[in-house]
Amino acid sequence: MSPYLKDEQYYKDLYDRHTVEECRRLIRISQETKYPLMDGKKLNSKLESGMKKMTLDLMLYFEKGERYINKEETIQKWMAQDAAKDQLYESAQPPTGIRCLSCHTSMVLLGKDLWSGGLNEPDRVLFMFDCPKGCIPRRAFYDNGEEWKVKRDLCPECNTELIYEDRDTKEKFISRYFCKHCGYERLDEITRTTSVEEKPDPDFAKDRDKFCLTKEEGGKYIREKVSLEQGTKLLEEWKERDKNRELYDKVGKIKKLTIVELEKFIVPILEKAGYIKFQLSNPEIGKDIFVPFGVYDSRGDRNGQASEYDLKRLLKKTLKDTNWRLMSDGVSYRLGFLGGRLRGYEKEEDLLKLIQNK
Repeated sequence: MSPYLKDEQYYKDLYDRHTVEECRRLIRISQETKYPLMDGKKLNSKLESGMKKMTLDLMLYFEKGERYINKEETIQKWMAQDAAKDQLYESAQPPTGIRCLSCHTSMVLLGKDLWSGGLNEPDRVLFMFDCPKGCIPRRAFYDNGEEWKVKRDLCPECNTELIYEDRDTKEKFISRYFCKHCGYERLDEITRTTSVEEKPDPDFAKDRDKFCLTKEEGGKYIREKVSLEQGTKLLEEWKERDKNRELYDKVGKIKKLTIVELEKFIVPILEKAGYIKFQLSNPEIGKDIFVPFGVYDSRGDRNGQASEYDLKRLLKKTLKDTNWRLMSDGVSYRLGFLGGRLRGYEKEEDLLKLIQNK
């Protein structure tokens, strides 16, 4: 039988027990809550009772729902952790050649135990060894061969190692630490406690049915949560639109041109300025659309630098109220032919950024 990994029902029961305890805690908080005075007067009992009930119902609604959502993932996590402990415990091999520090006889393996490292520390397997001749001390080694050492308790007065003695009574466990060098002495006393058997929870089954959602109830909560989140998101969008109404109005006035419409729109404007045979090439489609273009300068009195400057300025002016922009690499001129790239924007958020940048 696996020493750590248990049947799945064990983890389900444990998770449900935590859920019940947390819901009971919320009920206690609600009962103990005192509402502040309103206009210097205490709330009447009926109003206070109603407010407490409404608040508690809301807290329990979300607590039960969120516990349901996280249940399967948490249980699988617990089971994976315990399965990993089992695998580590079963696969760990004891170091060999361990000898007694007193008589140098080969020691025998007494057993092994899994040591949990705690936060940010890995679990390790500890092997205990005994001398067959009864010598002391015994020795212990981790699965990586590191020997376990007793932490030395040093005298706070002279830093000498303290001597340790145990003395037990019917009422107490007494540990005496004393220093032979300077006479320092310390007593640690722990009162014996009688182990009390955990009493069964008579209300657990009833509260489990009340606080732990069924599959149908959990599915309903998830649907309602999604609907609430969508409604909240929509409300935030409305608020943001209302706050930036002027910007969104400008977005609505932008000329949203297709590639074919863009070519028809831009050709007559360019021809008036002496740029003819404007043509768009095959678009490059990604998050946005990039379209290479070519055009000829029909004016012979304009050199290359002037032609580039005039075309760039004309395109920026022409496209400023559309969803298209000239790319930052601009235009290039070779023997009367000019080329460049235009970028098209489709999404509303991208168009909004165009307006903001403008």
